[in-house]
Amino acid sequence: MVLSILNLVVDLKVPCILLFLVFLSVFVTADMHIVSPIDETVPNGATVFLGNVSPGQSFEIRVTPDITFGERQITVDKWDFVEILPSLPSDWETENSEISTSVLVAKVTVPKNAAAGQYYVKVRATDTGGDVIPSDATLTFTVLPGLTKPSLAAPLKTISQDDVAEFQVTILNTSIASDIVRIETDLPASWYTATSIPIKPSQNVTASLFVRPLGSGTKDFKIFVKSMNSGETVSSFNARIISNTTLSGALNSAKEGPMLYPAFELPIYSLVNLLFWWV
Repeated sequence: MVLSILNLVVDLKVPCILLFLVFLSVFVTADMHIVSPIDETVPNGATVFLGNVSPGQSFEIRVTPDITFGERQITVDKWDFVEILPSLPSDWETENSEISTSVLVAKVTVPKNAAAGQYYVKVRATDTGGDVIPSDATLTFTVLPGLTKPSLAAPLKTISQDDVAEFQVTILNTSIASDIVRIETDLPASWYTATSIPIKPSQNVTASLFVRPLGSGTKDFKIFVKSMNSGETVSSFNARIISNTTLSGALNSAKEGPMLYPAFELPIYSLVNLLFWWV
């Protein structure tokens, strides 16, 4: 440590007053620079608010390893370990960071049955070489349901019988945790393919659900948006698809059997079905 500082003096011609401050940093605590879920330099012993998270989600606390000092932000050492200090309820899961010289990542998992309200977690950044006194911070956050906010652009689609309808769902993640969102329906599995999409904290994404009805007519159904982390359905939408008859579609439907036919199309279907089986 001392040798590195002397080299720093020779190479950069650091003023004496700054050299004194660098030596002083060995005996006092340094700040902790959190880069996620917020970007903030936290003085030792300070308290900061991270944001909101839902039950069943996990969020990361990312800390940059560089320990800097002075206006020139000279790196005098590196944090190489971040630990979660005892502070959360006993049924919560936490993970300390690995010992590393890259970004240090600790993790907190909120139980699925966690009550809504404000919580805090205490973290400590450490230089395992012992050159710098550890830096502690208290990080507060709020547990709230419903932080994944989906919306359906157009719940009604009209297509030709041979076509595929595209339903677009936009999802805003207001949580400090990443999630994986799954979009599915109560339609027969052969009509559509469920889609899953990862979403980062504070991210807004749009996903498409493609539906191909086996038949013509009108079908009402539901679209479900589920959080894969919590296992909960965060929202559902009423949707409708209208599939207009085409000749090729009617022939295919005759092979499959009737699916969803309003009364005015039954004579057409019956005639096509009769011709198909006659041929």
